[in-house]
Amino acid sequence: MLGGLQHEKVLAYMDDLLIPSSHRRRGDWNTWIYSEKAETELHTDASKLGVAGILFQKQANGDWRPVMYISRMTNIHEQVYHSYELETLAVVESIRRFRVYLVGVHFKVVTDCSAVRATMTKKDLVPRVARWWMELQQYDMEVEYPPGEKMRHVDALSRNPLANVGVVNMAEGHWFLTVQLQDNKAQKIVAQLAEGVANKDLKADYKVTGGRLYRRTKAGDRLYVPAIAKFNLLRMYHDDIGHPGVRRCLELIQQEYCFLKMARFVDKYITSCLRCAFSKGEYGRKARCLHPIEKAAIPFDTGHIDHLGPFSRSRRGNLYVLVVVDGFTKFTLIKVTKTVSTAETVTKLREVFGEFGYPRRVISDRGLAFTSKAFASFVAERGVKHVLNAIATPRANGQVERQNRTILDALATGTEDELSWDEKLPDVMWGMKNMANSATGVSPAQLMFTLNGGRMADLSEGVKAANDNGASFEAEKQLLNRRRRAKENLDRAGETMRTRYDKRRKVATEYQKRDLVLWRGASTTTGDKGVNRKLSNRYDGPYRINKALGSDRYKITTVKGVRGYKKFTAVVASDSLRRYYGSAGGAENVTGDNDIGDGTIGEVRIADCKAVSERANRPAGEAE
Repeated sequence: MLGGLQHEKVLAYMDDLLIPSSHRRRGDWNTWIYSEKAETELHTDASKLGVAGILFQKQANGDWRPVMYISRMTNIHEQVYHSYELETLAVVESIRRFRVYLVGVHFKVVTDCSAVRATMTKKDLVPRVARWWMELQQYDMEVEYPPGEKMRHVDALSRNPLANVGVVNMAEGHWFLTVQLQDNKAQKIVAQLAEGVANKDLKADYKVTGGRLYRRTKAGDRLYVPAIAKFNLLRMYHDDIGHPGVRRCLELIQQEYCFLKMARFVDKYITSCLRCAFSKGEYGRKARCLHPIEKAAIPFDTGHIDHLGPFSRSRRGNLYVLVVVDGFTKFTLIKVTKTVSTAETVTKLREVFGEFGYPRRVISDRGLAFTSKAFASFVAERGVKHVLNAIATPRANGQVERQNRTILDALATGTEDELSWDEKLPDVMWGMKNMANSATGVSPAQLMFTLNGGRMADLSEGVKAANDNGASFEAEKQLLNRRRRAKENLDRAGETMRTRYDKRRKVATEYQKRDLVLWRGASTTTGDKGVNRKLSNRYDGPYRINKALGSDRYKITTVKGVRGYKKFTAVVASDSLRRYYGSAGGAENVTGDNDIGDGTIGEVRIADCKAVSERANRPAGEAE
């Protein structure tokens, strides 16, 4: 230790090195202090060993004097940089250190690397350098390239850099020891074990080795984790290593650490991780059940409609087909169209329903032709209930989607000339009407017509023609029997399909009104052509649940006050939603008290799917 007098002498010597005594005697302290009004230059240089920079300002007498210095060593990664990248790094690092003095003022960067000056005008840059120059766009600066011999002052600093003594590099074990030393509960246990006053249970559960407190477990001794260290531990083993899932994160932590209800805490932490919520997809069992549409044994009680196309423009100018399927008989009608406009769609539907009668309800997707005000007026005036699918849920209109596939296969295999595909449609439609359906057991035509010449069935009970000797009445009776058997077959097939479907899936999450959720549908668009979105967020939000519609469907709205807010409402399926947690505490209410780490939280049985399905028979997307 230096004495008072020696200390004063050393301090005076250091002052004289930094600011000559002649200036101190004249009171010229201000000439060595930064001034925002003075002309400013930043001299930089770099070597494999380090980067350096000196901030100069021009004094009133015209002299340039140093105001501040920076020098640091390069790390092992930076040491392999190209010399051009090192010189650019010196500029960036110096500006970062002197940012408070350089923002808002014009200054000149002086470097002995001509490539750095040329970078300002280049279009194609190395990604790392491009990021650095983007950072520098906030500064008002120019770059000057002087001869190398004029940069000896800063070159000396780059070749003799200061060690990074200011960087804290504490080993994990040492950090954890300091955490235990600050925890009252841990120190109380350590003291009891050291003084020999601990009871048998305490001795059986804990031990002290190397000054650290360990918990005895069946898998071996594990470091005791104080409450204040839990979040830091999860950041290290989840956030910093790529956001692994609950199971893998838990297994990794259990190798060295132990604390009560670890699995529950890990599950809550990862469930409430916003980065995981927005960026990760859904894996494993799909969270949805099948909800078969209730079918009445009446032709055209429910009609399924959809547009298929576009195809190649035919010689007749057609591009699309409008497909109409009867939900009970599977009777399919195909109308060619030139557009998918509402006007042409309504015209074609008038032709179909004018011949077979208007259905009680029609089910469609959310194509522009079906969501317009004109279409809504068309169905409302005729007392038809219009059901719109949930967004991005084609399975909700599976009757017509299945027929679309049949039509495509038939046209692809039976059409030799792409310009005449619409001429083949009558033959395709005839075949679809007369082939037996696997669900009903008979062809659509047999359920739609009687057997006498294919005329429409007259179901008026007890009425028969004067000259058919009862044949008409018998045909109608057979038709009713076929429809009854078809209805039984459909119900049986629907139950079999639901059991098979639900066996591979789990019950969808149920949401309540005003719950906050994230929505996958908002991120399904491809966006700009050529833009790679592999690392983009898979979910968007948060949105608020406005109404539960049944059959795992919800009406969601945007939340006012969220960045980029724009009023928006949509009907979506539950499997495209994810619960939004603002904090780990928000996940506590739905996580439960399971102190496990095997990923079985929320295990679902087929019976659960069946119970949920029975609560609602409306098709997905049905409007309230």
